[in-house]
Amino acid sequence: KEGDKVLVHAGSGGVGTLAIQIAKHFGAFVATTTSGKNADLVKELGADLVIDYTTQKFEDELSDYDLVIDTIGGETLARSFEVLKKGGTMVSVKSEDNDNLAEKYGVHFEWFFMSPDGKMLAELAKLISDGTVKTVIDSTFAMDQAANAFDKLATGRAVGKIVVTVK
Repeated sequence: KEGDKVLVHAGSGGVGTLAIQIAKHFGAFVATTTSGKNADLVKELGADLVIDYTTQKFEDELSDYDLVIDTIGGETLARSFEVLKKGGTMVSVKSEDNDNLAEKYGVHFEWFFMSPDGKMLAELAKLISDGTVKTVIDSTFAMDQAANAFDKLATGRAVGKIVVTVK
């Protein structure tokens, strides 16, 4: 919501590129992690603060965040609890809070798994069609090359979305 401080991990990834723009649309201050080579892209998408994960530790730079969107999991998820303020929210699309860190830090944890939601998709489509949210496409594959798309996804190095076309 307006005025919230939001950290989006992997801001140049498929989820991150959208999350930055949506958070900015709602009036949040947005910090993001990415490599230095993608810093300009995430700034163009609206990031207010860019943390180069190759040279900086985000937990040394950030504090009192209202929301963290984790797309990485593992050690990054565990370290992310340190930047949340009491009562803040961690949303992970990658892993669950198996170590009960949310309780330890006094924050909320939500594991997000995308499920069909026509209303949400319609709202996102409107934001895209009116230019509020820009789609960032890393690469496009034909359906018969879907295995290559998954290989690309597994590298964790896509900048934006990987698209598989169905014809």
